[in-house]
Amino acid sequence: MKSRILVSLLMILAITACDDLLTVKIDTTLETTLPVVVSPDGLAIKSTSADSYTFTKTGTLALDENDDVVDYLDKIKSITIENIDAQVFGLGSGEVIESLSLSVTGVGTIVTITNITSTSGPLNPSISQSDLDLIGSKLKTDQQITATVNGTSNYAPMSFNLELAFDAVIKAGAL
Repeated sequence: MKSRILVSLLMILAITACDDLLTVKIDTTLETTLPVVVSPDGLAIKSTSADSYTFTKTGTLALDENDDVVDYLDKIKSITIENIDAQVFGLGSGEVIESLSLSVTGVGTIVTITNITSTSGPLNPSISQSDLDLIGSKLKTDQQITATVNGTSNYAPMSFNLELAFDAVIKAGAL
């Protein structure tokens, strides 16, 4: 009887170890850039501090655009998003993004950042773990996400790029 229990335990351990041997862990950064254009009503440029100009831009982050992941698309077991970094490039002196909200389709608004200038540097947004988990789940299911940025600026016309970097751990079956 004892030997049957021991053999059963050894078989469970062997199966678990075999599954781990057949799983690849990929640490990667999934990146996308959203080019945003802020257009004024007509051709006027901001004349008073009370003026605000709205903007919206939507883009897609797709797993098949990442060289680390593309060969494993059909074998993905899980995706964990650990962090999202953001940075704005292209703002001129005196140009301020008064408010910038980032949302992901199927997740909702994940962060709002205010008063971004040309000297702001990396934004390091604080995003809840539950939102990061939902994004990872959506990426696993759909192999892409749709991100939308919207907000207001103090100046128009102007343009800037919002660079997003999703730090991810992807587990997939071995090739």
